[in-house]
Amino acid sequence: MSEKRKRPDFSDSDSDDYIIWKIARLKKRLKKHHSKGRRSNRSPSPQSDVFTTPDHSDDDDVPLSAFAGRNADAVDSEVAGSCITNTTPIEDGGSSTLDASILALLGDEKPSADVLGPSIHVDLTSRWSFILSNGLREASVNTLLKKYPPPENCPLLKCPRINPEVASAINEQVARRDSNLNGLQNQIGAALSALGQLASAVVSEEGGGGTWLMLN
Repeated sequence: MSEKRKRPDFSDSDSDDYIIWKIARLKKRLKKHHSKGRRSNRSPSPQSDVFTTPDHSDDDDVPLSAFAGRNADAVDSEVAGSCITNTTPIEDGGSSTLDASILALLGDEKPSADVLGPSIHVDLTSRWSFILSNGLREASVNTLLKKYPPPENCPLLKCPRINPEVASAINEQVARRDSNLNGLQNQIGAALSALGQLASAVVSEEGGGGTWLMLN
């Protein structure tokens, strides 16, 4: 009594070796079925032209009637095609225009460009750009602070000093931070004092000839 051949051991049912083995198995069974049909002079079923791949986990369980009337090459291509996982196409996000209220919630598609003023003199541009990028030397800062002190009728342009009682109660880190803010506020006060002197000269000009500069 002959022993039944054992099925090869495939660790992955989706591997190429397993698929090739299944196709060869089906082709062999199909050829055997056709040879028996010719001997018995049986004609294929009228419905054999329609081939539907059954949903079985093992092709050994597929009935041969499912492959009747099909040649080996057709079975080869159709079985191999059925083993390929179908992929679902990615749906297009759509190009329809959203409602205005929804667009308002989403915000502007492109941020609006910054509104800029008229150009200034090129020599001012080069010098101010350098100062804004690199800052002023400490000596220059001290010179400007002495040149433009707070006006006597506007003492609030000078930063007030911290109370001695508070200074003794704070730690070194807070005191250093307050000193830095004090220096920045005095620099702003000096800049406003310089602008104030220029504005005073313009508005005090005889006949008000330079007033249009202030209005524009």
